[in-house]
Amino acid sequence: MTIYAVLYVDDEEKALKYFRRAVADEALPVYTASSVAEALEVLEVHGEEIGVLITDQRMPGQTGVDLLRRVREDWPEIVRLLTTAYSDLDEAIEAVNRGEIFRYITKPWDIRQLRTELQQALEIHRLRLERSLLMEEKLSVWQRLIEVNRVRDLVVMAGSFTHIRNAMTAVAAYLEANVTASYRGRLIAPEQLDLWSLTETEIRRTLGLIEALIHTTEPNEARDAFDAQTSPRRLIEEAAPPVCQVRVQEVDGIQPVLVDRTLARSLVASLCHMSAGGDETTVEVLCEPGRLYGELAATVMTFCSASNYQAPEGTSGLDVIPEHLSAYLIAYHHGGSLQPVLDGSIQKGFRLTLPTEPAVVPAGQPAEGWLERILARLECWE
Repeated sequence: MTIYAVLYVDDEEKALKYFRRAVADEALPVYTASSVAEALEVLEVHGEEIGVLITDQRMPGQTGVDLLRRVREDWPEIVRLLTTAYSDLDEAIEAVNRGEIFRYITKPWDIRQLRTELQQALEIHRLRLERSLLMEEKLSVWQRLIEVNRVRDLVVMAGSFTHIRNAMTAVAAYLEANVTASYRGRLIAPEQLDLWSLTETEIRRTLGLIEALIHTTEPNEARDAFDAQTSPRRLIEEAAPPVCQVRVQEVDGIQPVLVDRTLARSLVASLCHMSAGGDETTVEVLCEPGRLYGELAATVMTFCSASNYQAPEGTSGLDVIPEHLSAYLIAYHHGGSLQPVLDGSIQKGFRLTLPTEPAVVPAGQPAEGWLERILARLECWE
């Protein structure tokens, strides 16, 4: 069982020594500080070890209430006590009423009462930690449920996207690349634990995603209208967004690719933008001959920049960014593929493979067991 420490703050050295002696029989770790600034330094280093804070009210510079207010914001599980003389009781009572302290202890201390107050405060701290742990577990269960439902929504969406070839394969590839076994996003906040509002939020989110994807992946008039034969260099230079400087390097043997020009430009623009991390930077694109399914001619375009690709802070692979998923959908619509470029666990960019003749590429199927792998990763989330 973890024994949590007590932090006592008082500008009088004698009071600090007296406090240590008073609680010596309780076998409690004790930290002391002679000012608010010193107390904050102790908390920055040992905050997770401290269960109870007792502070005097009147000190040079900042007061005890100033410290209590800061601790309430930054270390909310710590139980806060104020010790003060009878002449300052009004301030102590006001602090209680504002919720800044659990209790106040008057000076001079009754040692037995002081020890009792400390034990009660430590018990309150233990209960707070238990409550926080239970709440975190509850939020984690809800978060997993939300993410599983998002996987279901993406699968259903892919099955209904008849205007895009290989939509299910594209969604499977996106999830395989972006859903890891450790959660990278933020848990939902406790105040969001409302079934109906969560349901409404998720429905609106899914509808918004579908609308955005339909807008960005709508092909030309015919479903298989790959109507523009173009060199990879020209396609990249025409589609690169203004915020990026793009340098293209071609290896000998590159062939023109047949594309849906509108979709292909959208795809290249997205890959440049994402590879650059959204910043004004230079994106290097290496174009080289490749193969699909071992025999079909293709062009491989690798997009990288000095700035590693960064998913927005607080997102998981299921906080879907429409631009990101649409890139996968367009790549697979062309019979190609899209993969992250990794250096260890760090994503450096994207590798796009486009066939020379999209129409001859057979309809793709997701790799066997892909959905089970995604759900197994969600099971590992803490």
